[in-house]
Order: sequence, then C-alpha cells, then structure tokens
Amino acid sequence: MADKIRNAQLQKLPFLLVVGAREAAGSQTVVRIHDGRNGRSVHVDAFVKRLSSEIRARQ
Repeated sequence: MADKIRNAQLQKLPFLLVVGAREAAGSQTVVRIHDGRNGRSVHVDAFVKRLSSEIRARQ
C-alpha cells in the first residue's frame, strides 16, 4: 500500500483517501491533503459533506 500512496503523492492529487482494514471496519478513512497536512481518521460521511461544501464554495 505504501507504493500506491507514494504514487498518488507524486501525481499531486488534492486529496488522498487511505482506507485500510481498520478504517474499512469502522466506515472511516484517513484523509491526506496535498499541501502536506496528514489528516486523521474521519467518518466517510463527514468527509463527503466537507468536500461538498468546498466544491460549492468554489462555484
């Protein structure tokens, strides 16, 4: 999985969602933001709401 994370970082994706066995069991994801900030585990629904609001703000 480390190779996949590294490749995504090199592609400069704005958000990288990491879902391992622990996160999948709890419907959570770890959000990594391209500017170097590592996120913490958040519930998938909370991330979708946050992303939706950011998209609306840009329009």
